[in-house]
Amino acid sequence: MKVLYLFNFIILILSGSCTPKEAIIEANKKFVIDINQQDKITIFFNAYHTIALETTPNNLIGGIDKIVLQNEHIYILDKKQATIFIFTHNEKYQNKIANQGRAPGEYLSISDFEVYDSHVYCLSRTNQKIFKYDTNGVFQNTIQVNDWYDCFHIQNDSTIYLFSDYSNNQLYNYVVYNPITKEIINRLDKFKKNQGFSFEYSPFHCLDSNLLVSEQYEHTIFSLTSQEKKPLYSFIFNTSDQIPPFIYTDREKTYHFLQGKETLRRIKGLYISQGTLNIVYSIFYKNTGIKDFISKIDTATKEVKTIKLGDDFFPEYPFLYSAFCVYQDQIISYIPALLALNVDKQYGLNRFTSISLKETDNPVLIFHHLK
Repeated sequence: MKVLYLFNFIILILSGSCTPKEAIIEANKKFVIDINQQDKITIFFNAYHTIALETTPNNLIGGIDKIVLQNEHIYILDKKQATIFIFTHNEKYQNKIANQGRAPGEYLSISDFEVYDSHVYCLSRTNQKIFKYDTNGVFQNTIQVNDWYDCFHIQNDSTIYLFSDYSNNQLYNYVVYNPITKEIINRLDKFKKNQGFSFEYSPFHCLDSNLLVSEQYEHTIFSLTSQEKKPLYSFIFNTSDQIPPFIYTDREKTYHFLQGKETLRRIKGLYISQGTLNIVYSIFYKNTGIKDFISKIDTATKEVKTIKLGDDFFPEYPFLYSAFCVYQDQIISYIPALLALNVDKQYGLNRFTSISLKETDNPVLIFHHLK
């Protein structure tokens, strides 16, 4: 179930393989966040850059559901077209994976995808399979997962985390699977009833060697391993309404209950550096839809700086309308070409008119660099 708001763009979940570094060690630290606080934008960012994705008759993007950045490539999932578009970092279109169908090597839909070891892995909830392709779109093989899953994360050659969002037959949210031996390593987060109700978002955040997860309506960020899921950071938001107790037993009832309420929607991304935690999250607002927020938290002193996006224009960052997720030390969003041109003209920036961007061209990616 989806409600569309003008320029409230689709969440982007950026992921990749974890690189080994020192593990994050915390003990479920709790932080209080005032969503009415509005600090200076310059506290959060020190620069931004844009990528105007090349437009050709063969790569028209209808919507962006996920972006993965890896090495020299940008991978963009358009679920409605069941297609993954591949661009280079210099904006050039390179290739796409578009194999929707019923023949061998074809999928009915793409629920999620990952890029791992120079290959593209596409999860199809409908097929209950993961399809593996090379970057030229050539089919390699499939991994049969034999249950309903919305998202996944490839930790290494022998470990895949599968997420069901309270909607599979095993009645576990997380299933850890070994694709080599075709064995289940572990099941975590048991629930009582298959909700059969999918929000189609990814909970996974890969920070160095740490795999963290944040779920719909959940105020806590968890650390996830093949052995356990444990609280890492918890947040208290001063929203006027609170999440109901039946959130985990009746997701559809929860969805309808929240209409017109002011509550947390989801923590969408995070970045941790030198004791500073940056989180991106969205709040349901009464009568005004969904708003995106960024909070910068000193984990030692618990001092919090917060900014709400979408209400004010920031002269230093004129393309910052919303925030989706964090990739390394950058918050990435996208805007339609038409909006990019309008901002360009209104504020005399000449950033996109100078490159002859057209109103009907592909979306523009915006990268805001965190301090």
